[in-house]
Amino acid sequence: MYLTWASFNNIRMLMMACMPVVIFYLIWLVNTSEGIRSEEGTLLDLVCWPDGNAIPVIIALGSIIAVVIELYGLYQLFKAGLPKREYDVTNGLFYYVWALIIMIIIFLAIMFYSGLQSTIIRAKIKGGITKAMLRYSSHLPSKVAIDRLQTRFHCCGRVNFQEWFFIPCSNHKFVSDNVPYSCCSTEELYPCIHHGVTQMGTIYKYNPATQLTIWNAGCEEKLISEMMTVSWRFNAVMALIIMAMEIDSGKEC
Repeated sequence: MYLTWASFNNIRMLMMACMPVVIFYLIWLVNTSEGIRSEEGTLLDLVCWPDGNAIPVIIALGSIIAVVIELYGLYQLFKAGLPKREYDVTNGLFYYVWALIIMIIIFLAIMFYSGLQSTIIRAKIKGGITKAMLRYSSHLPSKVAIDRLQTRFHCCGRVNFQEWFFIPCSNHKFVSDNVPYSCCSTEELYPCIHHGVTQMGTIYKYNPATQLTIWNAGCEEKLISEMMTVSWRFNAVMALIIMAMEIDSGKEC
């Protein structure tokens, strides 16, 4: 069954109307990938390099290539509607369809890699935060990493603030009931007590049992939860783009 010119032209116009939407979401992916890389990715890199950069960079590169392919397809569809019949767009559209198929495979591979990395990152985060905590007082990059992590996610320690009581020793012996200043809660109206956290205070009428002035939650689950949210957001948008590309390639075929 052959398409008439009128039917092909209707399909062509519909595709030309849809392609800018796909391009918009691809550009959104590039922009969001850069934002994630510079924020959450940087924090993740500080505790388990280079996982914070890997996935956003791969998604951004794939999206940029896809934008070029979509623009090429848009150009070919535009040429197909020109009144001059000497324009031969058959080869151009053929290359465009194959490029779409390749990009669909690449995006599926990125989604699989993203899901796989999410599982691996969970284990890396645990070791990365613990290692950075143990080096907090002697290694400036580790101190910066932990302070940024605790400030950004309103958390203290890997699982809870009490882990700081056994730092810098790794033999699980109590050292002191002190925590870094970055553990201080911004929601409390009292002065932050981050030295002698478990001791009663008479000057500020501090009672650790009822008015802790530091964050209670640990950073591990908060960072993992943020990474999972980012991963699902990326995969959802890529799934929509893949479906749009499949529709485009199906119509061309």
